[in-house]
Amino acid sequence: MDDFLKGIKLRPTVPNLSDISRIMSEKQDDIDKAVTEIQESRNNYNQEVLQTLKNIESNTAGLNEVVHLLSTNVDKQDEILNLLKEALSISASKNKKEAESRWRKVMNRANQLTTDVENIQKIQGFANTIWQLYQNSIS
Repeated sequence: MDDFLKGIKLRPTVPNLSDISRIMSEKQDDIDKAVTEIQESRNNYNQEVLQTLKNIESNTAGLNEVVHLLSTNVDKQDEILNLLKEALSISASKNKKEAESRWRKVMNRANQLTTDVENIQKIQGFANTIWQLYQNSIS
């Protein structure tokens, strides 16, 4: 067996420390970059969720006003309800021109229905919300 190993020269090699250091630095940079991308992605997701929740909140805030409007105006409840239905019909419009026409009709009828500025604002606010939702859906 000794004869077999005689022709083999064993030279221990020492790794080049500068190469190892450079490779480790590059890998650390890759890791840092990946962590930053993950953090940015999570932040973007969290911002989108927060914005969605804010949109839901603002879109549903008007419902309380509508319920109050209907419950406090018993004498005009049917007329107000029909006007709110017309406002909802904006969302069923086939095109922007039709939606705008329905929106204008609701605005005009709200002014004719009552002289109470607060009630006019509530009805028009509801119609504006539907109009905005419609515009966002076709964008």
